[in-house]
Amino acid sequence: MKHIFSTTLLMAALAAPHVQAQDTGTVFEQGSAFGDFELGSASLNASDIMGSRIYATDAEIPETVDFGVPSEWMEIGEISDMALDRDGAVRAVIVGIGGFLGVGERDIAVDFDHIEIVREINGSAGYFFVIHAARNEIESAPPYEGAALDPQ
Repeated sequence: MKHIFSTTLLMAALAAPHVQAQDTGTVFEQGSAFGDFELGSASLNASDIMGSRIYATDAEIPETVDFGVPSEWMEIGEISDMALDRDGAVRAVIVGIGGFLGVGERDIAVDFDHIEIVREINGSAGYFFVIHAARNEIESAPPYEGAALDPQ
């Protein structure tokens, strides 16, 4: 009897992690727009962000612009990469700033929460990525030297 009880207890203990790991949801998402990225009827994918120009202004950032880049916005560079946290959320975009034709360019990390996505109403761009920062803040931004996963 003791042996049967021990075997049953061992089997329950071995099965417990498997039962806890099961998820009732599906691996695949349905639809085309998820989370906070929805812009009208379209959503943003990583490929939409990569290579995009990013602008800065110390003026108020509107939700929409009528046509083209406003004159008070300063183009600071191009989004070249994204840094994700362990949960897969975008923490920062990596922006190549300065330089000429890639010479003298350096990377900075811009906190994704500080990037405004501004829709263009009557132009062909669709949207712009804008941060609220002055020129001296951008020039003194610390360099991005890459990310490494914490092994914990």
